[in-house]
Amino acid sequence: MVAIDETDRQRLLFVLRAGFWALIGLFGSQLLAIVLASPLLLVIDPVTPTHEYAAVTIGSGIGFVALAGTYLWRHDLDLSFIDVSLPSLRDLGYSLLGFFVLLGGLMAISLVIQSLNISTAEHSVIETVNQNDTPEIYLALIPLSFLVIAPGEEIFYRNIVQKSLYPRFSRLHAVLIASVIFALVHVPAYLTSGLAALVTTLPILFVLALVLGESYRRTRNLTVPILIHGAFNAFQFLGQYIVYTNDIATTGIVSLP
Repeated sequence: MVAIDETDRQRLLFVLRAGFWALIGLFGSQLLAIVLASPLLLVIDPVTPTHEYAAVTIGSGIGFVALAGTYLWRHDLDLSFIDVSLPSLRDLGYSLLGFFVLLGGLMAISLVIQSLNISTAEHSVIETVNQNDTPEIYLALIPLSFLVIAPGEEIFYRNIVQKSLYPRFSRLHAVLIASVIFALVHVPAYLTSGLAALVTTLPILFVLALVLGESYRRTRNLTVPILIHGAFNAFQFLGQYIVYTNDIATTGIVSLP
């Protein structure tokens, strides 16, 4: 039997704690999204699927921020823990580089998937659009990618989950671990497509999360992964809108929800 020393035990504890908070972020934000979206939908008449999806998305983003605040309160931290500042020219360069790296990676992965005839899991937003014939949801999600989705997720998964690993791991190892956690907690969003497609999609999510985490590690400015994440999602949503409205055959997108 291999003995675990105190250092390894502490590291395992930090990983488990980061995973716990990641799950709190996933399920907690979804619960808060319903709670926060309900009053908004009560004053909208008529309520369309686009209204519902947008309201829930906004509620989820607010939920992530609220849960990040809970983490700060629980660990007696102040707002200086949140690494948000105006981007420098260097930061903007990293943002642009990160976006094109993700874009190039997605294109390369798509070509491999098509050549091998491998199926990947579709995100739930695609199913919602297809079921309700509401491609305008994609258009609503374009500004929300920058204003709600990216800020909420990056504050939580990078500034909270990834940064919580820094005391016990090198920052590079923290990026790797946090990226694995990020991919795993998104399993429920893609589970409906089947186990085989899910297994194919998880490594893709890991690579995408790795770029976001590394950009945060290098710049120490959360604004950079927010810009990358927002631009990447917005690009995909615009692409999906064009594909849907022009009836172009496609296997769907792999998005960072």
